[in-house]
Amino acid sequence: MLMSLFGASNVFSQSITAVEDSINHYLSIIGTSNGTEQKAADESLKRMLKSALLKPEAFNHPFASVKSMSTLQSPDQKFRIFNWNVPLEDGGHRYNCVIVTYDAKKEMSKVFELTQAESVSQPESANLTDKKWLGALYYEIVPVKTGKQVYYVLLGWDGNNNLSNKKIAETLQFQSGRPKFGLPVFKSEKKTTKRLVFEYKEDAIFSLGYYPELKSIVFDNLGPLHPSLEGQYSQYVPMQTFDAYVLNKGKWEFKADIDFKRSKKEKDKPWNDPGKPDMNRKRTDTNPLIEK
Repeated sequence: MLMSLFGASNVFSQSITAVEDSINHYLSIIGTSNGTEQKAADESLKRMLKSALLKPEAFNHPFASVKSMSTLQSPDQKFRIFNWNVPLEDGGHRYNCVIVTYDAKKEMSKVFELTQAESVSQPESANLTDKKWLGALYYEIVPVKTGKQVYYVLLGWDGNNNLSNKKIAETLQFQSGRPKFGLPVFKSEKKTTKRLVFEYKEDAIFSLGYYPELKSIVFDNLGPLHPSLEGQYSQYVPMQTFDAYVLNKGKWEFKADIDFKRSKKEKDKPWNDPGKPDMNRKRTDTNPLIEK
């Protein structure tokens, strides 16, 4: 593993193209090995990436050759996310995420490594930070402007275990320049939560996406395969109907059984593989901030 010998100063002097090659090298090892070799490659990737992203030119670089990592830029171009999963032998995943912000006036970047919590009790209501993060692999960023404040909804995937997957709608806000997760913005009749967590059968296809023309986060209504399996979420599958959270004055209000149909392309190519995001669904990348 020659590339693991690169120090931070050497990485900073590398071209971005060389950095992309190194990223792909480490991701290949992470995806095909386990134990000590996988852990070493993962740690080397985090060190290299945190150093490389301090380069001013890195913020707007497309990283087009990197295929097994989520490289998202917020639609308002305030931050970027570099996010990857580490497959585990028990069928689960561990997640890593590096967030970089850029101050154009100072021509300076700030880099934050998110640390996944060992466990999070009651994740829908937990206050989380970059030091205690609910791991996921993000595939969409939705900015929301409320007055002078902006927060973001991050949509993500979690390959929970051999029995079930999860999808998550997380909220992100920058306070004093640092990322903070969990805002009470998801409203239903019974309660208001800080994030949404959907668990479903491992081989089921569950969609969760933002549709700007509806100002809504739309998702499959989940239910058990049989009434006797009520509450066993590893046996939940889509019920062929859709629910939504609709944006209203900066909050997301729950609406059940909405009138909605996915396009044929979405039905054929849903987003449920951590390495293969569905680029056919309408994205928010070119949309402006969502006003309250």
